[in-house]
Amino acid sequence: DDGILVVPTIPEPPPRVNSKKSSYNQFQNRASVLMSLATLSGCCQ
Repeated sequence: DDGILVVPTIPEPPPRVNSKKSSYNQFQNRASVLMSLATLSGCCQ
């Protein structure tokens, strides 16, 4: 039953440099959810 779970580390391409601050915050929140999976499961990222 050994296996590998492959999950992307970011949900989408990053926002453009001239994007609104709210775009950065939304991106960071979505990325944090994906990155927290490794921590919660005890696996490496």
